[in-house]
Amino acid sequence: MPLPPSRVEGHPHFKGARQVPDTTKLDLLDDLLAHQRAIRKFTNDPLDDALIERVLRAATRAPSARNVQPWRFIVIRDRETKQQLGAIFDELGARLYGQGAPDRTPWEDVPVLVHLPGRGPTTSLEHRD
Repeated sequence: MPLPPSRVEGHPHFKGARQVPDTTKLDLLDDLLAHQRAIRKFTNDPLDDALIERVLRAATRAPSARNVQPWRFIVIRDRETKQQLGAIFDELGARLYGQGAPDRTPWEDVPVLVHLPGRGPTTSLEHRD
């Protein structure tokens, strides 16, 4: 049910709003989500800090349970640290998938890793046949 004009007019989030919404942006979002895919191969092209900050700022807008917004990000650029984390990831992948683990770009070769540390109880990984 559309908001009555009196509720829309003057509201900062609805400036210039119309009773019939323009679905162009929704169509773009729908297309983006319909064609998303897992990416495992990356280039080593450098990434500007401003771009990383913009992506992280967008990530903080994601919904969270009870709106607690527990967003914490660790941006990792150090090659040795990325290599060590990649080794841990490969070990876990081998435990979960055996020889069927997907191929990927070595983490030390990507320009940046972003880690989202978990908060709360941890779960153990079990090997699945």
